[in-house]
Amino acid sequence: MGIRLLVTGVDEITSAGLKAKLSEEKDFDTHVEIDPPGFVVRLADRFRPDVTVVDPGYVGERSTLHDLASRSGVLAYSGSRDEESIVRALEAGVQGYVLRTD
Repeated sequence: MGIRLLVTGVDEITSAGLKAKLSEEKDFDTHVEIDPPGFVVRLADRFRPDVTVVDPGYVGERSTLHDLASRSGVLAYSGSRDEESIVRALEAGVQGYVLRTD
């Protein structure tokens, strides 16, 4: 069994690309879900990932990011480059922040 990875809260094209790329890696058990923001924590409860990849802007609420971080490692994947957004995400428990490029 590899690393359980949940990708959610990113757009459909990004999700499809991440799933295609990560499915090539034998050490990842990847689940990609497109659901409304309120379901992110429920998805983490259902899949019990080791790492969740999510756009903090999609999640919206800092408390939701904090709840998610209490269930798994969280990697933010976002196009938001402003320092305040990055600091808020890190303060909410996100362990890493990857800037998405256009």
